[in-house]
Amino acid sequence: MAIVGARAQAEPPPLHELAPVVRAFASDGSRYVAWQTSEGSSIVVLDTATGQRRSLPPAAGCQLQPAESQAQGQALPSSGPGRFLLRCGTVEQGVLDVRTGQTQLLPDDLSRYRWSVVGTDYAESPNTGCGGYDKCFALYDLATGAISVRRAPAVVNLDRPGAPATSLCPSLRRRILAAERAVVPPSFAYESGLFVHAAKRKGYVEIDRCKRPPIMLSGRGEPRGFQLSGGVLSWDTGYPPSGAGGERETGRSSTVSAYWPASGSRLAWRLPARKLLGGGPSPVVFGYSAHTQHAIFWAADRSVNHGETGGLITETAAIYSARIGRG
Repeated sequence: MAIVGARAQAEPPPLHELAPVVRAFASDGSRYVAWQTSEGSSIVVLDTATGQRRSLPPAAGCQLQPAESQAQGQALPSSGPGRFLLRCGTVEQGVLDVRTGQTQLLPDDLSRYRWSVVGTDYAESPNTGCGGYDKCFALYDLATGAISVRRAPAVVNLDRPGAPATSLCPSLRRRILAAERAVVPPSFAYESGLFVHAAKRKGYVEIDRCKRPPIMLSGRGEPRGFQLSGGVLSWDTGYPPSGAGGERETGRSSTVSAYWPASGSRLAWRLPARKLLGGGPSPVVFGYSAHTQHAIFWAADRSVNHGETGGLITETAAIYSARIGRG
């Protein structure tokens, strides 16, 4: 039988506005977050362990790559400990190491590589061609510059030399690889034997484990944007801009949640409804969530443009944050 619920905590500290206008925001999932207020401006890095901020000038032509991809289906956040992906010019990408302030450019063959995940030792490019009908992914060794190609789907550790494949028990392996190979991947996360995804029961979050019953966390709304790192699971029930329409635009009860699997503690914050500049008169709850071990974040869409397919494209966001403990 599934385990339902989580140990309640006292009222959490409220979300407060951290940065009123940013063009890009990302978290490394452990200690640092970074943002840019405008194209070409310095990259602001916040150490959430100490509260200290510093500004790093970006390499020529480089911009912080937004972390909204974390809200899509993938088993890892796009940034690694102390490292953030950059977009450089029209074709190149780079990796910013916030501890040194240095940027390392990545191979820029867009016909083969689109780097979407970076760890301590490697950057990863999914959906790399390898001949025939096979699907492969590429790994770039940040220390040596060597590129290797491996057959997909697979989950590898980008924070260890050799990027070893993660050992998955049979039940989790089947589910994780099925999610990764889906044409439209669902939002999910995996770390340390825990596979997190939306449950079949509306509003519920399911945490699958190898030899124990799944943990079922109750809730309202559609959970998305799962991030599992640093011993913390976070998700939200807000909406991406492309989901605009009908009742989804109001989202007055939308929340961002944090859950600690080790203790069963859980916190939740109601998301602020903002009026979008260029997106209509009604307050809406569009954006994406992220966390470090020390804080929870909500990147609330502030201004948007209408895309060619009818969805909305985010131009700027406002960043909200709250401190979190160890659960």
